Amino acid sequence: MIGALLFVIFLIYALVKFMNKRNRLLKPFQYVENIGGTSLGQNKSVQLIKVGNRVLVVGVGDNIQLLKEIDDEKEYKEILTQHEAAMNSKIEWQKWMDQVKVPGVQKQSGTASFSESLKAQLAELKQNRAEGRKKGQNQHE
Repeated sequence: MIGALLFVIFLIYALVKFMNKRNRLLKPFQYVENIGGTSLGQNKSVQLIKVGNRVLVVGVGDNIQLLKEIDDEKEYKEILTQHEAAMNSKIEWQKWMDQVKVPGVQKQSGTASFSESLKAQLAELKQNRAEGRKKGQNQHE
């Protein structure tokens, strides 16, 4: 039961890692990037969009409308610096998650395959159950 749970968690983790790698590979070729935004109501928001070397403030609702282009170099750099810091903090969080160990699971040294590790754990579980049955039978006699 716990093994199945750990397996599902591992699959989710692997899927997230795969998607992040895929997005990182595509990111250098993105010329249009959503930097961020905020909701102003139902189906209405203001978004910051980076297009090449320009930052645009866009209103999104029933239609999309350019509200302003950020021309000030200082403001432009500050916005991009904050965006990069936010993206780096996401990457740092992922690195931290890589270092977190699941309680009760130890990394096996060497190059033991998954099937070998599984067989060893199943044999240990079988032995523990057999010992439990012997103790139970001895108590009833």
